[in-house]
Amino acid sequence: MFSLLTVNITGMTKSDGQHMRSESPDDVMDITEAAALLRCSERTIRRMVASGKLAARRLGESDRGELRFSRKRLQEWVDSAEGGDS
Repeated sequence: MFSLLTVNITGMTKSDGQHMRSESPDDVMDITEAAALLRCSERTIRRMVASGKLAARRLGESDRGELRFSRKRLQEWVDSAEGGDS
C-alpha cells in the first residue's frame, strides 16, 4: 500500500534501496504552474504528457493521480524548443 522512505546523506531512497531524486518544494510544479510557465492550457499539458513530449510524475498509485513536474526539466524543455526554432 504505502512505500516506506529512508533518508540518507545523498538524498532519499525507497525502502528497496532505489535512489529517488529529491527536489525542494520550489522545484516541483503542479499542472497549473507548469501551464503558466509554458503559457498553454492545462489540457495541452495533459496531452503533452500523454504523448511523451513532457515528463511528469503522478502522485498516488493510480494512473489518474495528480501530475507534478520538475521546474528544471520544464525549463530545459523550453530552452531546447527555443533553440530548435532558429
